[in-house]
Amino acid sequence: MKSKQVLRVFLLVIVIAAFVLYFMSNQDQFSKIGNLTVWEILLIIVGQAIVIVSNIFILIIVVRFITRRMSFVDAARLTAYSSLINFFGFLQGGVGFRGIYLKKHYDMSLKKYSLLTLVQYCIFFGIAGILLVTGLWLTTGIHRAVLLLILIIIGLALCVLVFSKLKSAAYMKTRERLAKIRTVIQVRPLLGIAAATLFQLSGSMLANAVELHAVGADISIGSLLIYTGVSQFAIIIALTPGAIGIRETILLLVQHQMSLTTETIIVASTIDRLVYFVTLALFAPLAIGMRRRIGAKPADS
Repeated sequence: MKSKQVLRVFLLVIVIAAFVLYFMSNQDQFSKIGNLTVWEILLIIVGQAIVIVSNIFILIIVVRFITRRMSFVDAARLTAYSSLINFFGFLQGGVGFRGIYLKKHYDMSLKKYSLLTLVQYCIFFGIAGILLVTGLWLTTGIHRAVLLLILIIIGLALCVLVFSKLKSAAYMKTRERLAKIRTVIQVRPLLGIAAATLFQLSGSMLANAVELHAVGADISIGSLLIYTGVSQFAIIIALTPGAIGIRETILLLVQHQMSLTTETIIVASTIDRLVYFVTLALFAPLAIGMRRRIGAKPADS
């Protein structure tokens, strides 16, 4: 455990050092941040707020799957606190906190919560993948989109084959959870999660579009779909707080497909993170006292 923490801190230090070096060598590029208009900032906040509000509705739907109703206020408080943990902590720590909270106050077993979270992420990454493939189709033609889709399928098949041969504990647990997914396949709630996810990704697209426009990028719809789709997959390897440096690295790997420069991606991403501080600050009051509520009696929720 300590070695993993050391690795995460080491990666964070490398990311910060790399950013500082880039900033010192390209200070003129960051002057665009100071030229942001009030309307651009407000639109980015609206886009980021849509993402958080969508997560609130997804949480309500997930809880409704197998337990009683969850009030919007309680879901908003839990989502706000989880967002703070995800942004300032390593990996998706907010997911674990939600599981503990739901077990304490809503009698949801951690196994069922893990299963539903897996279903939720399958929907999320499935839609994000569709955005990515559609973007590639619009920018480079159908052949590359199909090629990427085939490579993804082959990659997933190879991963399943390797893990099945190793018979690792993680593989066995995942297989058991997938076998139980039929117990939570309810069309209306799943459609609700999918609709909320589309709303969530539309918020991300709005924020991304405004940020890229603010730095002078002439981005097409196809490139915006790729940018938004690729950004979501940084969650998988969020080894640094808020996946800082991870998301930017992934975007830089596909920058030529989007016809974007390194400067555009770095400055736009910096704007995104700076404004997100403001967005989190707006939702932060909802998170007050959530840590203390873990120890509270269920009747108090």
